[in-house]
Amino acid sequence: SASPRRKEILEELGFSFQVIPSNFDESLIDEKDVRRLVMKLASEKARAVAKQFSSKQNVWVLGADSLVEVNGEVLGKPKDILDAKRMIRLLSGKSHEGFTGLCLLNAQSGLSYSKCAQSTVKLRELSESEVVDFVFKTHPYDKAGGYKFTELVEFGFVESLEGESSNLMGLPQKEFLEMAAKAGLQRRTPAALQPRD
Repeated sequence: SASPRRKEILEELGFSFQVIPSNFDESLIDEKDVRRLVMKLASEKARAVAKQFSSKQNVWVLGADSLVEVNGEVLGKPKDILDAKRMIRLLSGKSHEGFTGLCLLNAQSGLSYSKCAQSTVKLRELSESEVVDFVFKTHPYDKAGGYKFTELVEFGFVESLEGESSNLMGLPQKEFLEMAAKAGLQRRTPAALQPRD
């Protein structure tokens, strides 16, 4: 993943890793159920990167994908400024779901672990000037749903949250740490380091 937020979370958790974007063509996946969709996308991204390693290399590859769903509409990354504004207007005053699919795959053995995390966020009713201000002051084009969760909080838009905030940043810590433990991945930092919610 080229996501700077996922990179930050992995660094905070104390893991050593290398960032290799998969360049997998997401349009190849035709799936209507958002949970299954993020799981498939994460898996295909991991497989695309795993192919770059020889079968003799004991390398673990983490694939991840995040999407937002509101009123049955799945929101990926905005295409342009108009699309970004449209997305924030859609989320205004409503609850929406944030999903992240994870796939941890061993390039040598093919062994893999997969999980999907879900969080529910409710935004307060936003004025048109707040929508425009948010889109102009943030960079929404590389973020599912057109937002970075911490920016929603900073702007005072979040009314309630159920689930992990790290999921809305693209890498649910609880789910990832469970998978990493099964894979036997070691952290650089002491085990006492706990994930933030």
